[in-house]
Amino acid sequence: MMKTILTVFLTILITLASSSQSQAASPITLSSNGATEYAILIPENPTPVQQTAANELQFYLREMTGAEFPIVKEDPKRGGRINSFDDAKLLIIGPSATSRRALADDSEATIAKDGIILRNVGSSIVLSGAPERGPLYAVYEFLEAKLGCRWWTATEATIPRAPNGTLVIDPTLDVDYAPKIQTREPYYLGAFDPIFAARSRCNGDRAPIAPEYGGHNTFVFGCHSAFALIPPLTYFIEHPDWFAEIDGVRKVCLPGNYSQEYKEFKAKLQPEQIAEKGTQLCWSNDAMIEELVKNARAELRAHPDAAFIDVSQEDWDGWCSCEKCKALDEENGSHAGSLLYCVNKVAEALEEEFPNVLVETLAYKYTRQPTKVIKPRKNVLIRLCSIECSFAHPIDSEINASFRDDLLGWSKIADNLFVWDYVTDFGTYMLPFPNGRVLAPNLRFFVDHNVVGVMEQGDYHSPTGDFVELRNWVLSKLLWNPELDPNALRDEFVAGYYAPELVPIYRDYFNVLLDAVERANCQLSIYKMDVRDWMTRQTLNQATKLQNEALAIARKLEAKDPEAHKGLVDKVRKGRMPIEYVWLQEYPRYKYESELFNLEFCGPDDPAQAARDYVAKLEEFGITRHREACWPEFYEKFKKDLVKDYE
Repeated sequence: MMKTILTVFLTILITLASSSQSQAASPITLSSNGATEYAILIPENPTPVQQTAANELQFYLREMTGAEFPIVKEDPKRGGRINSFDDAKLLIIGPSATSRRALADDSEATIAKDGIILRNVGSSIVLSGAPERGPLYAVYEFLEAKLGCRWWTATEATIPRAPNGTLVIDPTLDVDYAPKIQTREPYYLGAFDPIFAARSRCNGDRAPIAPEYGGHNTFVFGCHSAFALIPPLTYFIEHPDWFAEIDGVRKVCLPGNYSQEYKEFKAKLQPEQIAEKGTQLCWSNDAMIEELVKNARAELRAHPDAAFIDVSQEDWDGWCSCEKCKALDEENGSHAGSLLYCVNKVAEALEEEFPNVLVETLAYKYTRQPTKVIKPRKNVLIRLCSIECSFAHPIDSEINASFRDDLLGWSKIADNLFVWDYVTDFGTYMLPFPNGRVLAPNLRFFVDHNVVGVMEQGDYHSPTGDFVELRNWVLSKLLWNPELDPNALRDEFVAGYYAPELVPIYRDYFNVLLDAVERANCQLSIYKMDVRDWMTRQTLNQATKLQNEALAIARKLEAKDPEAHKGLVDKVRKGRMPIEYVWLQEYPRYKYESELFNLEFCGPDDPAQAARDYVAKLEEFGITRHREACWPEFYEKFKKDLVKDYE
């Protein structure tokens, strides 16, 4: 259950002034003194999504006004007809007979995937859209844009109270919008709550959104599925030719697999058959492809709701250099040539039984370059990965020219193009990662070049990192509409989730870090272990002062009104952790430099105590990993070493 924070925001006006274009129209009074004349109208046989849309609308209107908005069904005897929409007081959940008559056009039939329609017709309001999710998304848009509701995280929301239970809104409502990014996934741990994901208009694979909330775009195998479809332990002994030929020998290896079963398997191999750094399948082997199709078909039958099935390389090199694979790769100017040869055949074989499933593969590292001859079939999805990029620079910049050119190439030949993007530091989640100025430009660039799905991979293991709640919220909004202003979104989140008083402080804080990384013009990769190539002592001091100011304001606000600002101090304490971690990394260097040259030093007075306090914070805020590839014993060693270094 969502813990709803019922707050009156003085800056959110429930009664909106009529625009100059609608001065003749009367304001719509949805409730008066806690009572309403309005009903929520749903079809006689509503879809699960339409029923949820009506339930959500009813719940939040009740929370805002105290009024009970009844949910009623169309009367089939009247064919859903209303005598006059000028007099009817209905909140119409479409598509339905009534919404079609009210709209008097074909917008419901032509709206694109996940599209929404919001219109006022007389005194009534239509909330409709594309059937799969549109009605629910239209309700959330109405609650947010018109009534001021906000869902900041899975557990915190702002739901304004209508003064005296009276809710009056501007009568102008005319929205027909469909997101150009059709699959939207901010990949943060906090984003995986299914209801929060639906309210954020996200529909990616990881959040298990139930059908009544619109479902999600499910993958069979998320990625790197080669050995899941053709397991070496099952097939290599009898079919070594199904696996990569390297230096004239068919080889296999699963790096990092220490299971007893795998050890026994390796013991059966000749030393020359083992490639310790990993190998791939022989993608051009037709017998292997036939078996892969059989296994893929079984997986899809077991997952009837799947939208995609992944057929892609493992997460290492070791590509096949047999005569056929080599010829395909050379002809296409890319190792994607042999991979796409297989993927196309799989897609062709599955198409008749699974016409609505896309066969997805990765354009990743050594397969990133687009093919020159083979083109993806119409039921193949290319997911291009930006892992080598500099994430402080826009994709459309010279430092990222290689990836940019690959995206342009794939966009010309792929009917279905996704981007797997990265928005955190996998080397250390707790470091600052100043990429805020490229998020919106990158998404706009993707949309301009036929990208229809984006996953923004963030701190998916950790509940705390570099302002993960803010990042997730802003990215969710930009994935829905990349034309939004990211700075305005950031300020809005800070005002609502933290406090309005912190908006200028955090605005300056983020700008200090963003300016610093831009001045350094460095490669901001996702595997950095420190910030030495862009953060100076002066920048660190400046950022620390702003964080100190934010904490002082938070303490005053929470002390003055503990109920209104409950938890604010802890939120700010979490937000300090990236800067505190930098101080622990750089303390000896900056302390020595500051003393030697009599320079300002804003670091901790007692680094040993600061390290102990930091470890205590990691535990307090539920952090169990500090980086992507991190086993429990490694994380425990990280914490012990952090303290040991200063004790």
